[in-house]
Amino acid sequence: MWFLSKWKEKLSQEAERRGALLLADKIKAWHKAQAEKQVLLESQFDINLLTVFKINIWDEIENDAAYGYVDMRTVPDDLCFEVLHHVMSHIRASGFPSATLRYFDSTVVWPSNLLTEAGTLTSFCRWNLYFPDVDYEQLENIVSVAKRVPPFLGKPIRVISES
Repeated sequence: MWFLSKWKEKLSQEAERRGALLLADKIKAWHKAQAEKQVLLESQFDINLLTVFKINIWDEIENDAAYGYVDMRTVPDDLCFEVLHHVMSHIRASGFPSATLRYFDSTVVWPSNLLTEAGTLTSFCRWNLYFPDVDYEQLENIVSVAKRVPPFLGKPIRVISES
């Protein structure tokens, strides 16, 4: 009986180890594909075809924080960073000095999403404007300020606030 119990435990540990390796391989492959997409996007991107920068500042607060992002999958990450930095500078100057930028990778928070096709398609990495320690009134003020930010690279910035 003891031998059978140990054998089952060993099989369980081996299955767990294989599952972890499979997930690690999926995470590596997904990040490699994302990096390749960015290289392709950067090589094909033409700012002259852009009419506006769209930014979504989520209207929900999670863990006393809110965030916003460039809501355009056709804009390369480096340009998203620059646009968000432009917006962040104006938000900070208007009385919200804690506004910052962070790079968010959904596979760090939800790695098991990569185990399904739907989860793989909805996983993302992107630059976020991050607003720690805000309440809904402050968030409304942040959105109001963001809507008045001057154009960036000659393109207007359209801010929406939805989740």
